[in-house]
Amino acid sequence: MRRRRSVLLIVPVLLVLAGCTPVGQFIADGGDGTVAPTPTPSATESATPTPTPEPTSTDCDNAVLTEPGEYHLGDCIKITVRGHDIQVYAGSVESLLIDGNANDVDAGVVGTAKIDGNVNHLDTLDLDSVEVDGNFNRVGVHGSVDEVDVDGNDNDVLADGEIGTVVDRGDRNNIGSQP
Repeated sequence: MRRRRSVLLIVPVLLVLAGCTPVGQFIADGGDGTVAPTPTPSATESATPTPTPEPTSTDCDNAVLTEPGEYHLGDCIKITVRGHDIQVYAGSVESLLIDGNANDVDAGVVGTAKIDGNVNHLDTLDLDSVEVDGNFNRVGVHGSVDEVDVDGNDNDVLADGEIGTVVDRGDRNNIGSQP
């Protein structure tokens, strides 16, 4: 009698546990006990994530940087930073264009710089001219700036040296020399 109760209790437990495993995983559709065929890769494309670029070190004459990451460049004629979350360390640059958001450029002497976007940072030793179109951008110059043209709001253009001609067509911009 005791043995019968054990069997009666074990059978429902086994049925519940058997429900956790799909039967079709072990047998073919025909149910004859043969092994089911393994799936083959399909020809349809699947989305693959874009790998994050490794830090790059290169020389440049006309660099165009579009992928997020860190870039180390020498002296350049022209650098274009187009995108977001791009960090650039460069020597002297004749022409710099930052087009996007949340980019950070540290450079030596820069001829002309144009920033078009929001929350970008530019730090340089000297700067001939800068044009800022956007909001919450920061330009720091350890020397002087000849020309500043700002069309946006809440931007900072600060120089340790003198600042020449200033055109400010926005609100709450901070343009001036630091003590």
